Amino acid sequence: MRTSATGLTLALALIGLVSACRPPAAALEARKLLDRGELKAARSAIDRAIQQQPSDAELQRVRIEVQLAQGDRKAAVQTYRGWLDRVGQDRAMAHHLAVSLLSWALSHRDPVLRLAALQGARQTDASELERAVARRLDDPDEVVRSWAAVAMSQTPAGSDALGRQLASPSAAARAVAVENLARIAGQTARSTLRRFVEDPASGVRSALARGVGRLGQDWALALLKPLVTDRDRGVRLAAISALGRVGHATDETLRMVRTALQDPYIGIRLAAVLTLADLQGPQARPRLRQLAGTDDLIPALQAATRLARMGEDQPVLDAIARALVDRQWTVRAAGCNAGSSLHGANPVARKLISDRGLVDPEPRVRIAAARAVLALGDSSRAARSAALLQGLACRQTSESMESLCLQAAEVLLRANNRVGLRQLERLVRQGISPSHRREALRIALTGGGLLQLAVDALADSDLRVAVAAAVELYRRTTD
Repeated sequence: MRTSATGLTLALALIGLVSACRPPAAALEARKLLDRGELKAARSAIDRAIQQQPSDAELQRVRIEVQLAQGDRKAAVQTYRGWLDRVGQDRAMAHHLAVSLLSWALSHRDPVLRLAALQGARQTDASELERAVARRLDDPDEVVRSWAAVAMSQTPAGSDALGRQLASPSAAARAVAVENLARIAGQTARSTLRRFVEDPASGVRSALARGVGRLGQDWALALLKPLVTDRDRGVRLAAISALGRVGHATDETLRMVRTALQDPYIGIRLAAVLTLADLQGPQARPRLRQLAGTDDLIPALQAATRLARMGEDQPVLDAIARALVDRQWTVRAAGCNAGSSLHGANPVARKLISDRGLVDPEPRVRIAAARAVLALGDSSRAARSAALLQGLACRQTSESMESLCLQAAEVLLRANNRVGLRQLERLVRQGISPSHRREALRIALTGGGLLQLAVDALADSDLRVAVAAAVELYRRTTD
């Protein structure tokens, strides 16, 4: 008799447990209405259900989904905040809020936003978004379709779509497919990739160089060789950079590097210095010393910095000293940045940059100097300089001054001055540039800012900021 009673009690408990795990009927009904596109009816249904069961988490999740489907991001954030007022803390609900916003953005009418959401989904590798990403394989926008194919390339549907995008009429879409095919398929795609060496779009040829350069395969050199001398400087830059990643120091590759060191485009000369060091390692020292002593100061700084990584500090100190008295502020800033790359308490470099860079008439040089002094171990002096710059820049309303304000706040934060964090939080909420608001959010969260800052940014007036906030929120609520 007792055994029977115990069995009955257990059965009832199991029934109760199953019932507790089953979503409320109102939640299921609202989701059906949502799937049919009956947004107004779905919102009315879920609002009525929550009035009766305000403590049900599943109903609150559905309400967030419905509000976002209507584009009402402020209401979704308010729902989350109201839920926190009731329960105190719920990381799972914050996670659901982030996923729901990314899912909504993936089907937005603006292809720019769909692409931003797709990139965000790839950054998070969110399994909850796999179906929403898969739907973008048939996206009307060619570039979105290519990125969706990349994201789904491990599936048959994604692989087929990636192959089709190689023939896309959109050069930007072809570039995405070409670059990632090299990374995904490797040597098996050699014959397919070869035909893009002569693609009429320079962006596709650059993408080819970037893609094959990641592989480190012997056959990549055959594809890179004609691209190193391409008529387009962007293609040449991608190709010479790729040579270093391929890593074959043959007479032919070194000849290509020597040619690139004379290129009229400074970006290619810089890339050639790095490629030389990557290809030859310590054997590149004599040539790097020669380059470090030339009057082409920015490549000289690059060469000297690579020597410093090999244990030779004097060339970089000499190059920094010459750069800090140059007429062009960009060269002086590059000299400070070279000091940052030393990443050690080098007293000579610190004094050079402190004495000249921190008092430079150009604010952009002073902020580069502050970063360098911080990297070289003098956090108090870096913080004082950054605080002065912040006082100058953060009261201005131009985007250039806002950029300086952002950089100064980051230096303060890295120097353990909480004023920097407060300024970053202000920029997240009030910055005039969407890109600055996104960057301020990333830095603030990395530097100890509260998760609530990302939640607030979900309602930003710029949808790309909201997507970036959803990515940050997802990352920080994933166990």
